[in-house]
Amino acid sequence: MTRFKGNQAIRLAALLVLKFERFEDDLVNGFTVGTVRDREADLCQMLTRQGQRIEQPDVVDNEMFRAIRRKIESEFGLHNFITTIGTDNGYRIELAPNNIVFDTQDVLDKIDSLANKAISSWYERYRVPAIQAP
Repeated sequence: MTRFKGNQAIRLAALLVLKFERFEDDLVNGFTVGTVRDREADLCQMLTRQGQRIEQPDVVDNEMFRAIRRKIESEFGLHNFITTIGTDNGYRIELAPNNIVFDTQDVLDKIDSLANKAISSWYERYRVPAIQAP
């Protein structure tokens, strides 16, 4: 199993959280680098308050998106997992939220708390059960 670490983990977590928090925005235009960076800052602040030693990535360019995309393609065979769309080059995750699998309820609860309960709200709003790995 691939484990994202450091800056890539924060960037991917920010995209996942945004996917649930602002689902309609994701469908239409994706998220600009600025929007993703703002969400990264929020995640880093929340994790720091919880006692984690973490800093927001200082990389502003688009190369990190490409690196995450390549890693997902090579490890999982998921092509076009992260795409660029819209006139502002928004980034989005092409996988539907109901196809995102969490290892355990604990993992789902942790990311849901980082997302201000946006994940559980999404599942309730669209009446889709959360999927967990067996």
